Amino acid sequence: MVSNFVEDGMKTLVAGLIALGVMGCASAADDQPWYVGADAGLGGNYRQDGGNGRVYVGYQLGTAQLFGMEFVNAAEAQLYKLNFRADVGRGGYTVRREVRVDGSALAWAPTLKVSDRVAVAGRVGVAYNHANVREQGSEYASTYTKVAPLASLGASYALSDNVRLRADVGYTQVKIGSKENVDHAMLSTGVSVGF
Repeated sequence: MVSNFVEDGMKTLVAGLIALGVMGCASAADDQPWYVGADAGLGGNYRQDGGNGRVYVGYQLGTAQLFGMEFVNAAEAQLYKLNFRADVGRGGYTVRREVRVDGSALAWAPTLKVSDRVAVAGRVGVAYNHANVREQGSEYASTYTKVAPLASLGASYALSDNVRLRADVGYTQVKIGSKENVDHAMLSTGVSVGF
């Protein structure tokens, strides 16, 4: 099951990269770079706590002017992992579940350059989440998949022309039961490198 998910995730990533390449060839100038990045952080909400990690590749599709600042359009393909504990009410009792998620996503990733070094950055896209869910103390795990929205908002700081530090708050949904979905927030920091 996990190997099938990894294979599906890789197929999604490759298809996304091909789509990004086609879009880039059709609408981007030669000097607009690819970039790769990685980040890690904390995740959860008032009923959850845990961590997350993500790697991504993107391509800048073009620039425009917005309020006198440079607005950069980009598209990204992502792979990520989420690990968290979720407290779920059932029959008057609180059940704690341990959730491990493998996900992939395709996203529009716009950036508004406030200055030469500082930018406001966001992501809006669609994610495919595959969750292994286990009640605390149980050896048995259930698996659930969900196509969900993915969004984030944050800021980045340029250390050089092609290296940026980034911090953002993100959101997606995860299915943890046959009729149970949870909203999952992520606070992440990391670095991206253009080439």
